[in-house]
Amino acid sequence: MDRLFDAVKGNVGLKQSALIKELHKLNKQQEQLEKNVQGLITLFSNQALTLELVTAQNQRIQAEQQALAKRKAELESILETQKDTEEQFRAFQKQIALFAQLDIDDEQVLKQLLHQVIHKIEVHQDGSIKIHYNIAHPQGMGELLQGA
Repeated sequence: MDRLFDAVKGNVGLKQSALIKELHKLNKQQEQLEKNVQGLITLFSNQALTLELVTAQNQRIQAEQQALAKRKAELESILETQKDTEEQFRAFQKQIALFAQLDIDDEQVLKQLLHQVIHKIEVHQDGSIKIHYNIAHPQGMGELLQGA
């Protein structure tokens, strides 16, 4: 059972890690764009660029900054919603532990319990199987477990 928990927790951690990594990358890109704006101002003040060139480049940079800010807000929103993941994972662990202790003869009850625990199962062409566990909403399983 520990392998199951490690696998589920590992997948969640990998997703969060990738999001955090992308967020750091966006922050660096925003910093670079700010440096580019400062460079434009310096070049303009040294009369190395015309006002038209500075304006055109500044508009391009502003468009990039807006796109980065939008993506950054999306990532921060996703990360915020995933803060509950650890709590959801603990609830999932608790429900699975209860499930593992059961001796269920009623096939219908067993099917209902499995539907609560498993979100979906993918079977690949090479015969490998990937199970997506429902760690976000395992609470409904408690009612089924009490009836079993």
